[in-house]
Amino acid sequence: MKLLKILETVKSKTSLKCRTYNVSSILALVILGLACNQDSVKSIARFGKRLTKPQKRRMGFVNKMPISGTIYYTLKAIDCDSLERALLIFSGAPTSKRLIDIDGKTMRASRRQEKSAHHMLSVFIRDFRMILGQLPLENAGKEIPGCLNLLEKLALNEDTIVCDAAFAQQEIIEAIVNKEYYFCVNIKGNTNGLL
Repeated sequence: MKLLKILETVKSKTSLKCRTYNVSSILALVILGLACNQDSVKSIARFGKRLTKPQKRRMGFVNKMPISGTIYYTLKAIDCDSLERALLIFSGAPTSKRLIDIDGKTMRASRRQEKSAHHMLSVFIRDFRMILGQLPLENAGKEIPGCLNLLEKLALNEDTIVCDAAFAQQEIIEAIVNKEYYFCVNIKGNTNGLL
């Protein structure tokens, strides 16, 4: 199974040795569960128990299936950057000459009483309609440091980064140029001199 081989490259932040289950098998179970509309760790564990023996064996499970606690602690221990890279490889998306959008969005209906709405900054591969990376932010005012943080983590090659006017900031453009990426940034009244 191609996905299992790719998931074997995922690293962990803590030691997951001496485990009953392969990390790649648990990650494959989570991905399959999410694809089948299981939206919690408990429902993914229940979903795993309902798989047939050949399906379990194909995913690398020999005896019993992992319980929700095992799945939770495995997910907590993995390195998200290496998981993102593995899933990008699995998707088959090309690794260069892409249009990469960086944009922030406030999540609809996420505001609760005195708490502000959730805001996410995303790096999006336009041609493949695929998110390359995300960063949760306290509010829309934190997009500039968040963008710098995301740019630092990205490993792009001959890609063009497309940003809206909120990111027309000298430090962001310098970060893009220092990494030798191409860029296209919208200019509006927030940068009067340049406009």
